[in-house]
Amino acid sequence: MRNGELKNVERVTSRIADGVRYATQHSAGARRFTSKAQDALEDGFYETTRALKLLKRRAEVFEDKARHFVKREPLKAVAAAAGIAFFAGIVIGLAKRRKPRRIFGAVV
Repeated sequence: MRNGELKNVERVTSRIADGVRYATQHSAGARRFTSKAQDALEDGFYETTRALKLLKRRAEVFEDKARHFVKREPLKAVAAAAGIAFFAGIVIGLAKRRKPRRIFGAVV
């Protein structure tokens, strides 16, 4: 081999070694990032599960209280349900009402 070819081979070998070192360093960083992301995902899942269980318990307590109220005072319960339905109908009716549109200044 000639002296120039030897330097070229050394340069290529050095670049390959640098590439391997770079890949090794960044692969370790990627593993750390993946591990942190997985931990965060598991923590979020755990918190969500806890929140859903708490919400389920609160819904059951509310349901029990509502049943007790209906049994104890049925007339008030029917009146409350009718009032809620009435106001819900008004709100939905107003939301669905056709809005006047103006085309060239005229109401269509």
